[in-house]
Amino acid sequence: MLLDRDLPVFLERIADVRGRPAERLLEEVARGAEAQAMLQGKKVPIASISAADVPGRFGFVAKPAPRAGEPEC
Repeated sequence: MLLDRDLPVFLERIADVRGRPAERLLEEVARGAEAQAMLQGKKVPIASISAADVPGRFGFVAKPAPRAGEPEC
């Protein structure tokens, strides 16, 4: 996962496995494609995900609330 505030440092360190500029790689990801990149010597997949899909994919409750009848924390 990458936060927008970390993007400049990330772009300095990432390399496309096919030798393209990082901006080109991210343009593909923005269009919905998954790309492969090199980061610190390791191949990593890069893909976008919508905010609505994050809880299900990573297994957490986005807006936790007490069950009916339970006190609020």
